[in-house]
Amino acid sequence: MTLRKEGFLRAAAADHESQCDKSDRRTLANKWRKIINHPRQGQMVFAMSLLDGIIKYVPGSNYILRYDHERRQRIAWRLVAAIDAVITSLHRQDQLEKVLHEAYDGALKNIGEVPFSVVQAFMRSFNEAGKNFNWSATVFNRCLIYLYEEITSFH
Repeated sequence: MTLRKEGFLRAAAADHESQCDKSDRRTLANKWRKIINHPRQGQMVFAMSLLDGIIKYVPGSNYILRYDHERRQRIAWRLVAAIDAVITSLHRQDQLEKVLHEAYDGALKNIGEVPFSVVQAFMRSFNEAGKNFNWSATVFNRCLIYLYEEITSFH
C-alpha cells in the first residue's frame, strides 16, 4: 500500500475518532453485540447504521434515505447481501491479509469515479459502523459502489 493510500485511510479514521463521544461508543458496543449474537439481524443493523451515516454526510441523499423507506430498505438488504458474500469468501484466515490489501487497492481505485465528498462521507459512516471488523475493507469496497449506484440512480 502506498503512503498516500495509507494516509487517506488514517485521516478518515482520525476524523471519525474526533467526532465520536462516549454515548456514540456505547451505542456502537450495543450494535456489535447484536451483530455477533444474531448475524443476520446484526448485518441489517450494520447496513442501517451505514445509511444513517450517509444521511448525515452526503449532500442530496437526505430525502432518498430518510423519507423513501422502500428504497432505504432495498439498499440495506443489498448491503447485507454484500456482507454475506464477503464473510463467505473469507473462510480461510490465511488469505485474509491478501484479500484486505486487494480490497483497499480496489476501493481506492474506485475513488476516481465517485465524487470525493461521497467517498469521505462513506468512510466516516463506515468507520462508525464497522471499524472493529477485520473484513471491513472488503465490505467497504463493495458497499461504496452499491450505495453510490443507488443514490445516483435516483436523480
